[in-house]
Amino acid sequence: MFTFSVIVVCLLSYVAGSIPSGFLVAKRLANVDLRTVGSGSTGATNVLRVCGKGPAFFVMVFDIVKGIIPVAGAIYLDKHLMASPMSQWHLLAPLSAICLLIGHSRSLFLQFKGGKSAATALGTLIALNTWTAAVVFGTWILLVATVRIVSVASLVAALLAPIAMYLFDGYASYIAYCLAGTLAIFYLHRANIVRLRQRTEPTVGKMQKCNTGG
Repeated sequence: MFTFSVIVVCLLSYVAGSIPSGFLVAKRLANVDLRTVGSGSTGATNVLRVCGKGPAFFVMVFDIVKGIIPVAGAIYLDKHLMASPMSQWHLLAPLSAICLLIGHSRSLFLQFKGGKSAATALGTLIALNTWTAAVVFGTWILLVATVRIVSVASLVAALLAPIAMYLFDGYASYIAYCLAGTLAIFYLHRANIVRLRQRTEPTVGKMQKCNTGG
């Protein structure tokens, strides 16, 4: 029963993470395949780049929520598996979070392509440790407002996540998840890092909106 529960949680988390909200929004509003325009990502930043602020905000919120719900469910379930090593080490929620990030970046519905997982990662942090999420999101907002480069904000916020989780007394497994998530987000942003080094990464104000009339 325990093993079955873990498998179900991981599969459901992967499927939830795979829901390609950005792809669906851009396809519906502009008949655009996000994988072929802008950065090629299906996340909120590319939606902002090609479809504008309103659709991008919707996608960001959706991706955050899809990170919260499965992890919150895993935490609830974890409390009912107290006799298992998984619960003693608080591993079920981090496993759910990892599967969510994999699903978002390697979507089952998009031939295993997807976004860069920053918003979904934030959702998982909200479920795991609200104070950590507040620090990470606050840093992201501050940097977007000042530096005006979303990738910079995402990378710095990712670096802060394991530090904040440690400072706010997160479980060791949660800290390990944050470390793994930071590495994953840096890997998924590798093209952005190249553009940052070349000083060609676009700022928020220079992102072009596509025609959403058709």
